[in-house]
Amino acid sequence: MSLAEARALPLSPALSGRLVTAALVLKLLMLFALALNTRLVMDEFWHLHQAQYVWNGAFTDIWPEKALLYAAFFKLAALAGDDAVAQVLTARMLAAGLATAVVGVTYATARALGQSAFRAVIIALILLSFSTFIERGFRLRSEPLALFFAASALWVVIRHDANRARTILIAGLLSGLAFVATQKSAYFNFALGSALVVEALVARSVVQALQRAALLIAGWLAAIAVYALVFGGSNAAEVFRFTFLGPLEVATTAQDHYGSLRHFVAQTLVRNAPLYLACFAGLALTLARFRSLTQGQRLHLVFTLVMAVLVFRHNQPWPYVFTMVLPFLAPYAPALLDRFPEARQRTLLLVFALVVAASFVRNIGYVAHDNHTQLDTLRAAEALVPEGETYFDGLGMLPNRKTAPYVWLDAMNMVRLEAEGPTGRLPRALASNPPLLVIQSYRTERLSPLLAPALAGYVPAGTNLLLRPDAAAGIIPGDGQVVDLYEDVYSR
Repeated sequence: MSLAEARALPLSPALSGRLVTAALVLKLLMLFALALNTRLVMDEFWHLHQAQYVWNGAFTDIWPEKALLYAAFFKLAALAGDDAVAQVLTARMLAAGLATAVVGVTYATARALGQSAFRAVIIALILLSFSTFIERGFRLRSEPLALFFAASALWVVIRHDANRARTILIAGLLSGLAFVATQKSAYFNFALGSALVVEALVARSVVQALQRAALLIAGWLAAIAVYALVFGGSNAAEVFRFTFLGPLEVATTAQDHYGSLRHFVAQTLVRNAPLYLACFAGLALTLARFRSLTQGQRLHLVFTLVMAVLVFRHNQPWPYVFTMVLPFLAPYAPALLDRFPEARQRTLLLVFALVVAASFVRNIGYVAHDNHTQLDTLRAAEALVPEGETYFDGLGMLPNRKTAPYVWLDAMNMVRLEAEGPTGRLPRALASNPPLLVIQSYRTERLSPLLAPALAGYVPAGTNLLLRPDAAAGIIPGDGQVVDLYEDVYSR
């Protein structure tokens, strides 16, 4: 902590340091508590469900639409045993661990940018005070793993000499790992490439800019090639090609099935207005002195500017998308302090303390957005589906059982299935090979006109559960109630 920082603090430096550290620890504990308790988005079940196909049918029996490195990571949840709820909660803990690692990389990056240890802790606390990050950063999706690799790649080029080939190659490998976690990491890759090239051009070295670009791409392609070999085996070349072409349709047309999602941009900005204001103000102040920045500071600034534009202009800005930029915005919030005299800095620090305190109030209130009904449904469903049997829900809610038919009921497929009508592939598949159990949701309810003939005779075996007639002996039929398992998953 510098002398100027110590004088600006409203409390003694030692007490201020302890309070900030305690707040950071409490935030991390809250992150894990929310990860265990928060209601799951249906996409989370599908992402975790993919893990059972890794090296067991993926790219042979099925061709997933996305790269599968994230699924290999979530496969670790199977170590919790053959228990659906345990696997779901373990996966959430793994994702919370990734979010914590991102916080750690953000701290390390702040230190590499020249921030004091005290300010770096404040930056980590700012990141965790964004409701968007602490409530979405542990979701079972591909983004947490990709964000960790991308943040690490940026740290490498800032912490080490960006003029060395080895540094750029390592950053390229990390960028490639981010890409095979999710192809949405093209945003990270483009931002890092732009930062390296722009910084070289500022130094008036076109040759260096080209060398950096070539080395980054070489490392990136090497990581993707290894991924294709490990996951594809004899199909490596096809997997390599598919990694680039597979998600194109989702990336370019999926938003057509959801309507405008721009209201989620307003949602994150309104909920975190003081924090965004501080970050964007600090970003503008840093940009104004671009020429006087160090190499690492310029690299981080260009990367963050590019990421901010790409994320906030993304054509499908679901709430989790903003977690992709927040670790890079957070280091700019303290820059606002340096523009004011010490007395005014004390006022700003008190405002910051109030904002952090208010974020804790929201975190505690978010506990009510729980997953108890979802987990109860999992327990009941798992008890009815012996190992080796199949079930159907189109969402993959049971991570330890196979779903058949293998259909993901996202908005795009829903439109296709409705267009196919009663003689389409899903009704035919259900009729020809009836699953033991059907877990109902608002997705299956929407398709009920198509599914009703194939599911005629299925017996209600509990809330949201339908059991095949031949397996219903001894089961006391339920009332057939269907509750909304995914209520308020985005609006809360």
